[in-house]
Amino acid sequence: MSEASRRLLVLGLDGFDPEVARRLIGEGRLPRLARLQESARSFRLETGLEKYTGLAWEQFSSGLAPEQSQRFSATAIDVDRYHAQQPTTRLTPFTDGLDARTVVFDAPYFDLTRTQSAQGMVSWGSHDPGVPQLSSPEGLTAEIVEGFGAYPATEFIYGFVWPDVERTIEMGKAMIEAVKLRTQIVRWLLAERLPDWDLAITVISEYHSATEALWHGWDETHPLYEHPSASAAREGFVAVYEAADELLGVVLDAFPDVELLAYTPHGMGRNYADVPAMLLLPELLYRHYTGRKGFVADPDWLPDGSIRPGATLADHWSPPITERLRIEQPFFDRLLNGRDSLQPDGMDWMPAALYRTAWRRMDAYASPAFYDGRVRVNLRGREARGRVSPRRYAAVLDEVAQLLRECRDPRTGAPLDIEIEPRLDGDPLERNPTDADLIVRFSTDHYAFEHPRLGLIGPAPCRRPGGHSGGPGVAYYRDGSGRCEELGSFRTLEIPAAVRALMGDGTAGGALAQALRT
Repeated sequence: MSEASRRLLVLGLDGFDPEVARRLIGEGRLPRLARLQESARSFRLETGLEKYTGLAWEQFSSGLAPEQSQRFSATAIDVDRYHAQQPTTRLTPFTDGLDARTVVFDAPYFDLTRTQSAQGMVSWGSHDPGVPQLSSPEGLTAEIVEGFGAYPATEFIYGFVWPDVERTIEMGKAMIEAVKLRTQIVRWLLAERLPDWDLAITVISEYHSATEALWHGWDETHPLYEHPSASAAREGFVAVYEAADELLGVVLDAFPDVELLAYTPHGMGRNYADVPAMLLLPELLYRHYTGRKGFVADPDWLPDGSIRPGATLADHWSPPITERLRIEQPFFDRLLNGRDSLQPDGMDWMPAALYRTAWRRMDAYASPAFYDGRVRVNLRGREARGRVSPRRYAAVLDEVAQLLRECRDPRTGAPLDIEIEPRLDGDPLERNPTDADLIVRFSTDHYAFEHPRLGLIGPAPCRRPGGHSGGPGVAYYRDGSGRCEELGSFRTLEIPAAVRALMGDGTAGGALAQALRT
């Protein structure tokens, strides 16, 4: 037996929103979560700007803040080839070295190859798994797939369903089936297959997938709330919360004497970033620096993110967008780019990545991003064919900021609702490949930009109705004492250290660790 003094189960609630849960508890739809709240100490979790990295689960699995891991976003720029990449994690799990037998199931970014102290399976059905599918012991994956089946909702993990009522209904059903199967696997793995654990970690990912694809059915202020698919979206979205509540009940009943820490890093909400970050900002900079128009919208696409009645969209958002991109590439640039950089890579589904063949000709370009707009300066001495001298760095950032301030949303006629952060800290020549020189954060949804000189950019249809724009996260800690109290607010980044402290690591500090110890 381990010398750890307790057994702890960490239940990650990926994409769970506390405000949604509060409303559903009030309607009597989440009785197990209500029961947990009545017997647990709870606290808020603040992510700060770390939320925009999109790497909350890597930060949990590694225990490292972005400054420590040098991972400031999920994408990285290869400045030699002018390529965008989305690398998997290369970080050691925070549990490594703990005197605790650890079992993990489907925790994103938890690299089992980098630790000898954990068993389990990862990348069964995670939303953004961050690691390839693997298990320890090696045959465990086959046992799970043979005994329970493969993940039944793979095609909907990044579902694009709002244009189609039937697809929306189908996604809701698939997600519910996924939660039910997840429930069976978690109980079997932790109670039967690998029962001798001190620390168990598992994450429910269906909240995340359902929120991103079905949020327009929940949010009455969303531009797509009146779309014919909204009713089915709401039904599926709520049903996922109810199915996950049943999973929570199984865990509470199956492990009544085990301490439980259930948490979500941050809340969720409407998606403000997809269209402007993935398309409109890249096109704005392309037009400004090349004098050419790369994207021409379909006349059936409307400024509120919807499409004209009777119009159709593909099962995925990207193809109809990229089919309308014409990024001209002069002969000399084709020689510089080389054949390799013209081949599809892991990010070529995103329109922003397809502008890369023009990045060499631009003073600044928008790198592919998921949660905000991210601009890189084509800096001499950093990018392979940099155009901007370091002394002009700040001037180029000002130029990009002014371009954005000159834009308006054609739907409202108002300036863009954005926050612009020029990065003037540190040496830009040393800027990390996952970092940006200027960051744009969006506070409402924009499906088109209109610039007085560069013209109308867009509109483009909504991609994910839901996103990571919610408020604080929340955690519930049931330690068997029956104590029910509010502990206050802590940083989400403190969770791994708190888990280590609870498992007997006397060196793990932090305000949260101290609060949970007492």
